[in-house]
Amino acid sequence: GYLVPIECIYFIVEIKTSLTKEEFKKSILHMESVKNLKRKAYYLGHGNEIKRDYFEGFEPTFWQTIYLIFALESKANGETILGWFEDHRSSSLDIRSQIDSMFVLGKGIYSNATLSAPDKIRLNLTPSAESLPAHNAEDGILGFLSIFSRFYNNANIGADFDFTKYTKLSRRLAVPSKTDRSIQLIEKAEKDGFVFPK
Repeated sequence: GYLVPIECIYFIVEIKTSLTKEEFKKSILHMESVKNLKRKAYYLGHGNEIKRDYFEGFEPTFWQTIYLIFALESKANGETILGWFEDHRSSSLDIRSQIDSMFVLGKGIYSNATLSAPDKIRLNLTPSAESLPAHNAEDGILGFLSIFSRFYNNANIGADFDFTKYTKLSRRLAVPSKTDRSIQLIEKAEKDGFVFPK
């Protein structure tokens, strides 16, 4: 297997051979395990910023991992799947900690619609407090990929990393003290208040 820090994950696409209500519930648990991971290694530097308008309704400092489901089929009809999606949106989970969008082959896109006057409907890959769960059965895979590409083509983590925050490197270092240079540097550090960890 591979070890990939959460800071480096733009998207997770969970592939389902068949989407059932039980499989959808499992996906929610998988999604929670990802979206609950704490990002420790980010720090702002070099003025990098993500395109915040992509994440409607809030302004994240760092790229938020987008969680998608891609199902090859479902015996449930489109309206039933939309009901699962709507129940998920109405759950107690924070809107940012939910499955973002889904595509079910032969059934269509399940994403997020924001309505504005007089008759504008904007589909988005990620939800906001103002968006409704939406089902589009007509545009198929091309429609899903067009919504996805808006994020994928512009994905920008937008920060620098210090992955040593995930380690205990400073507690495990052996520092030599045999040469004059090493002794001088250690004495200077101790004079400035440094104490070696025990």
